[in-house]
Amino acid sequence: MTDNLKGVTVFDDGRWLIQKTRNNKTVTKRGQGGEKVARKALEDIARELNDYVETQRAAKRLGLKLAPDGAATPVLTFAQMFEDKYKSWAMTELDPVTWRSRDSIHWHLLAFFGNTPLDEITSAMVDEFKAKRLREGVIYRTEKAAQTRKPRPLSKAGLAEQLKVLRAILRWAVKRGHLKHAPEVEMPKEKRGAPGAARPVRYFTVEERARYLRRAKSALADVTRFGLLTGARPAEIFHLRCRSVDLQRRTITIEEQACPRSLARGRDRTRPVAHPAPPAHGQAARRSSVR
Repeated sequence: MTDNLKGVTVFDDGRWLIQKTRNNKTVTKRGQGGEKVARKALEDIARELNDYVETQRAAKRLGLKLAPDGAATPVLTFAQMFEDKYKSWAMTELDPVTWRSRDSIHWHLLAFFGNTPLDEITSAMVDEFKAKRLREGVIYRTEKAAQTRKPRPLSKAGLAEQLKVLRAILRWAVKRGHLKHAPEVEMPKEKRGAPGAARPVRYFTVEERARYLRRAKSALADVTRFGLLTGARPAEIFHLRCRSVDLQRRTITIEEQACPRSLARGRDRTRPVAHPAPPAHGQAARRSSVR
């Protein structure tokens, strides 16, 4: 066997076996016809391995991922990645309330980006999505809602929420190796006036407060008065605990609620109890004495 036939085995009966490896790719061929035919097969294998190496180098320069056979790996579309990869992870890792609250956002994202390959989603395409959503406004997904509710524009805060979810999904795709780089997702910016142009805070007059209380629902009378007298937000009112009310010092400690996706909390704040004390205070005190 000569040096240029390395990796070739020729048997006495004319059969031959060739096995060559290069860049982790192995090619094996068997045949008959003696050394002359084996040499011809060896040249074909050498060309095949050279083409494979060149393809690998070109793919590396372009940042493409190839399958073991050298063919380009199909790029997932946004919809394929969402349904086959992201959805199963999100349904187990995200809070169920968070997952359900994003259903409408996912619907909008899939409608716009669904058939687009992940590596073709660019910042310019994200800008097109923003412009489209602002033109459409709020979309009611059921026919009944569309007939009974008035059309209204999409706020910049609502658009920002959709963009945050899109950014989170694309970053997840990068982390899991489905996408090489995530495009820049720029959040909409609220227009700010000149310094000092903000209107001064205006408080309810006695007549306005009385008119508001008269028109409020009777079932929420305590909550309405509590909000007027403390300035608490609805979520803060409904998360109030008995320990938060100190009737001796006539103060209420409003506890900031932690974000469901984060353990971070804001600062608690204490408010004096206005006179007269809202009925909600009395109810809290009675519940506290029973416990």
